Amino acid sequence: MNNNNRIRLTWISFFSYALTGALVIVTGMVMGNIAEYFNLPVSSMSNTFTFLNAGILISIFLNAWLMEIIR
Repeated sequence: MNNNNRIRLTWISFFSYALTGALVIVTGMVMGNIAEYFNLPVSSMSNTFTFLNAGILISIFLNAWLMEIIR
C-alpha cells in the first residue's frame, strides 16, 4: 500500500466516524431511548454525546499525529 492510499483511507475513516457520530446519535435515532433510560431531556443527552464525540475525534487525530512522530 502506498502512502497516497494510506492517507485516503485515513480520511475516509475520519469522515465515516464523523457521519456516524453526528447523524445517527445526535439526530435522534437512538437519542430518545437513551435520554428516556437516564431520565434526562433529549437536549441534555445530545449535548453530552456531542462533547463525547468531539473528545473521541480529537483523540483520534492526536493518536494519528503521535504515530507519525514515533514512526
